[in-house]
Amino acid sequence: MQKTITFLLITLLIINLLYVLSEVLFQPIISMDVIGIWLFKAKAIFLGKDYFFRQLSSPEFSYSSQDYPILLPLSFSLIFELAGGIKEKFVLLLYPLLYSLILFLTYKSFRTKASVNISLLFTYLFSMFSPLLAQAGRSHAGNADIVLVFLASLALYLLLAFPKSPKLLFYLTLVAMTASQIKMEGVFLVLLLLFLPLGKKQKMMFIFLSLIPFFVWTFIVKVLIKIPFTRFYLPPLPEIFFRSKIIIFGLFKEILNIKNWYIFWPIFALGFFIKEKASNLIKKVIFPFLVGNSILFFIIFIFSSTPTEKYVPSSIGRILLQLSPWFFLIFFENTLPEVMKLKKRFSQFL
Repeated sequence: MQKTITFLLITLLIINLLYVLSEVLFQPIISMDVIGIWLFKAKAIFLGKDYFFRQLSSPEFSYSSQDYPILLPLSFSLIFELAGGIKEKFVLLLYPLLYSLILFLTYKSFRTKASVNISLLFTYLFSMFSPLLAQAGRSHAGNADIVLVFLASLALYLLLAFPKSPKLLFYLTLVAMTASQIKMEGVFLVLLLLFLPLGKKQKMMFIFLSLIPFFVWTFIVKVLIKIPFTRFYLPPLPEIFFRSKIIIFGLFKEILNIKNWYIFWPIFALGFFIKEKASNLIKKVIFPFLVGNSILFFIIFIFSSTPTEKYVPSSIGRILLQLSPWFFLIFFENTLPEVMKLKKRFSQFL
């Protein structure tokens, strides 16, 4: 019976993978961010430095988020080079691969705490999130958020699988450096280093190292980009309250979006009443990390030149997706005791 359940869960995961792969192969690109930002920049890099610097610095291309880091478009341009031309399907095939790697890392992370079938079950639940399926291939393949999900999944796996490794801090620093060059908010992964139970001098050194790519790119942006896509804006006090209300209502609207998240977030909240005591990793590292991320995103929404009523609806779902590996681990740990009880009761009837 155990082998049958294992086979069924693996089959369901393979079906999801084939689904996103078929969407990449047979559906047209419909995401404006993919067309106007990521693939557009990749084509400019592929066509040569003159095209790239014009795209980067000319005000007429300000819609392409010129201040976004270029590591992802650069990777796309290398795929174009290997493919012998601008062949977008070859780039988009990267996304089902990222999806597979995320699920593999998720499974391996859960295996540090649970059996094969329970780990597969929770991995399958995670694989069904609509925003993840969308960016894996369904309609938004080519975006950057799923890359941040992959890097978060990798960091989480390293924390769970190698908690006492002397190289853990070095590996997490590399992951944070990479994340900061995918999207600007990727730099928030540096907060993870801040809460690790290590010496202050050691942490500060690696935090500084992890921030170097971010500082370099920020300097380049200041020099080359004449009109940044977003700028610092100090709103008056009444507007701060107005923006705060938009953020809070936007967040609740998204977590209650059944099409994207089903009933995950209400169950996630109920999980805190089931689990009596959180693990040290969640209590001392992951929870403070998520609180820090939430504060930073809130500050960005408040003090961005982009109108909050436009910025929040288009961004809040992507932010939850980026942070989903961390939230899902908490959900996994909170609900695992109840799942184990159900498994024990079910096994009596076999």
